[in-house]
Amino acid sequence: MPGRRTLPKGFEYTRWLVERERCQLEDAMPRPPFKEAAKVADVLDGALRKFGIVYSADENRIQAEWVAIVGRDLARHAAPGSLTKGVLAVYVSGSAWLAELKRAGARNLVAKINAHCGEGTVRDIAFRAAPSGYRP
Repeated sequence: MPGRRTLPKGFEYTRWLVERERCQLEDAMPRPPFKEAAKVADVLDGALRKFGIVYSADENRIQAEWVAIVGRDLARHAAPGSLTKGVLAVYVSGSAWLAELKRAGARNLVAKINAHCGEGTVRDIAFRAAPSGYRP
């Protein structure tokens, strides 16, 4: 039968008919008790932020797949940090690598990350010198 909807658990049809007549409702069936489904990443981000935990699914994915995104050579000298409002912090070992990446690498790296993780994941990159003793 076209237009037929399944009823939620615990739904009492006869009670609904009485309420419909009493309130003079037009729709013969109640609306579903749920909204449109949300993305798991959005729900998780919101839930963790309520408890003061800053977590980004995109940040985690970039960190986990860094070698696949940028290649082994660059991954030996640079490591991703936090992703805040579309700006990814990248920690670079050595001043020569830092100068080279600042000069030529930001646009190419943003394009590679967005091609791998989805358009709009990263807007810009902030290259930073890695703390002493830090090895990517």
